[in-house]
Amino acid sequence: MKQLIKRAAVLCRVSTEDQAEGTSLNTQAEICTEEAKRRGYHVTEEDVFKEDGYSGALGIDARPVLHLLWEKCQAGEYDAIFVYRQDRLSRSLALFAALRDEA
Repeated sequence: MKQLIKRAAVLCRVSTEDQAEGTSLNTQAEICTEEAKRRGYHVTEEDVFKEDGYSGALGIDARPVLHLLWEKCQAGEYDAIFVYRQDRLSRSLALFAALRDEA
């Protein structure tokens, strides 16, 4: 039987405060990629999406990187999205829940 490859995307987002706390884009990417691989997902550099300068309080249409990632997820390119913390995806609990429910 052919084994299916599970693909994951990694979404990283920073603010100046996050960078000061040691959670830079690269740090987030490394941690999330390692966790995805530990759980059996395939992640390449192309699967790491980095947002810099966009508030997590903004909607998906105001965040070009998240919008692109979401389109790829909806097209079936990914089986999972890994984030360092839930607020890296969204600071809005309502948006987070909507994205989770649509996934």
